[in-house]
Amino acid sequence: MPKAALFSQLTGMNVGLGSNPENPCPSAKKIPHAKHGGQYGLPLHPLLTDDEINFILSAPMMELRSRYNPEANSHRNRKNKAKANFSPELSDLRDFLLYVGPMPQPGMTLDRINNDDPQYAWNKVRWATKKVQNNNKSDTGTYTCSTTGNTVTTSELAQRQGVGLDTIRKRRKRNWTDDEIIAGYRFSPGSVAPKPKFQGYTPASQKNVQADFVAFSVGPLWGYARLDFPAGLYNAHQRHRICHPTMSDYRFSNEARSHQWYRQYGDGEYIPGTKKELIQCLSEDGDGFILAGLVDDGVERHFVKLITRNPHLYFPNFLEHHLEVLRDQAPEWIENMEQRFRTLAVQDEATAKDIGSLKHQL
Repeated sequence: MPKAALFSQLTGMNVGLGSNPENPCPSAKKIPHAKHGGQYGLPLHPLLTDDEINFILSAPMMELRSRYNPEANSHRNRKNKAKANFSPELSDLRDFLLYVGPMPQPGMTLDRINNDDPQYAWNKVRWATKKVQNNNKSDTGTYTCSTTGNTVTTSELAQRQGVGLDTIRKRRKRNWTDDEIIAGYRFSPGSVAPKPKFQGYTPASQKNVQADFVAFSVGPLWGYARLDFPAGLYNAHQRHRICHPTMSDYRFSNEARSHQWYRQYGDGEYIPGTKKELIQCLSEDGDGFILAGLVDDGVERHFVKLITRNPHLYFPNFLEHHLEVLRDQAPEWIENMEQRFRTLAVQDEATAKDIGSLKHQL
């Protein structure tokens, strides 16, 4: 006799795979999610379509995890980590997808909106990028500039200065002031907190260009002879990185010195070639096979990227065919550079007149 039948005969209870009509106890499979609001009746995520809702409600769990694999992994990891702080309405993956919604873009993870609230619950969590989460961490410090009043976070400073988060935090532990942390270096003992050159920097078009993009010189260092940088090339922030480089500034300072050495002692300004120049050069040298089908289609996306992202190139030394390409494919960058040097020329002329007038008076 089957065990279920034997148990029924001995206890008088009807036991089977289905429900007992006299004492209904439906199996978990028979408890459906409400079509609007999941099994908890909460509002569904507004961006879910009807097809997505139907799929989440009806798809087998394996198929659901396959389609929403990043969401399922993040849900499982946060659930295991939060334990009791993970709210019941988000415990089931189907409810989680209905209430929180799918991940808007790849690489996001689940984040609490209020970092002081330990609970992962409906309307208290969101999908967020790593940057947003770093700014939302409880150990994220903020630093306020004494001259501008602007406030920045640890992650923003680390990204701006090219250093790690721990480096910024250690400066606070070593009793650096906010101005020093923002500037990225210690001020001399007994000095009044200066106006930081790293924080609250005003674009050159909005201030005295001549006072910012000045000519300057550096002594021999790292095998380079004395270098005389022209006016209009580097602003105050960049000059400090070149003249007083820290470990994080080494690459920038070394590249600046290398460009100026070629400009001053070598063959002149080192400007990358355009696609047209590359094709012509390789073809004339008999190395056209290296091109692998590369043709001059007039699109100089790579050349434009190399030029506009390199702060060490001196704009007045550009050749005319370089300027033509840039005017066509990077007009905004060209306009900013031309405006800088036009303003610089006007201010230089005004300064020369003032000096001439002063000499005449003397």
